[in-house]
Amino acid sequence: MYLALCYFEKDQIDKAMMTLNTIPTSDKRYNKANWYMALAKLRMGQLSESKALLQQLTIIDTYYSEDAKQLLDALN
Repeated sequence: MYLALCYFEKDQIDKAMMTLNTIPTSDKRYNKANWYMALAKLRMGQLSESKALLQQLTIIDTYYSEDAKQLLDALN
């Protein structure tokens, strides 16, 4: 996860996305990975894919749920 965030901050979005994709659903960092994947997809101009991930985060009660909801509202 740390490596993905480093790539994200260095604007190496493709590498960040590849790293985030390696985090399994059973990992406790999975929702955090989805949040950053949504942001990465947004940066790459993949609006519909980003919105889908954000929508998932609003459905489940996570640390990122409220932020995801606010970002979705701003995008619509």
